[in-house]
Amino acid sequence: FDLNEPEVLYLGVNRGNSQSMDNLVLFFAAPGNLKINSSLQNFSGSTVVEGSVNHDLYTKYLKTKTAFTKKQSDLVRDIVLAKKNLETVKADSLQNVLNRSERMSYLNAVNFALKNGKNQVAPFVTLTDVAPTNSKHLDTIYKSLSPEIAQSKYGIILKNYLELMKK
Repeated sequence: FDLNEPEVLYLGVNRGNSQSMDNLVLFFAAPGNLKINSSLQNFSGSTVVEGSVNHDLYTKYLKTKTAFTKKQSDLVRDIVLAKKNLETVKADSLQNVLNRSERMSYLNAVNFALKNGKNQVAPFVTLTDVAPTNSKHLDTIYKSLSPEIAQSKYGIILKNYLELMKK
């Protein structure tokens, strides 16, 4: 179908009565031709999207975000084990590492949005990963968007969100 501007969409496969969680693919669609390849066996895991700069940027961002998430999950597991074994000092130390990792993950999202202000992916990542965590950098990110991106779908949503936050 025709798009006026890049937009996040989902592609799904109906497997009937399957209990598979592998039925949806999020992708950053773009006006023009877009090519999506996948397999039924590993629908979302094997999907390759071609023809969208925003999707390519978002995929790179998600790889970094996934690394932070995995590290944080491992730290939470280690904190629980340390507390279970009554290793309070170790648990506190791991909690400090977890807090730093969470800050780094947040700053990664902020830096990504600031670096990619000429692409639709910047306000999208800001709305999904920066705004829910901390509103401190939202105005700076919005002001760094190119005029075209600031007037786009996600740029306008970010602007409206900022206006709500100021009330």
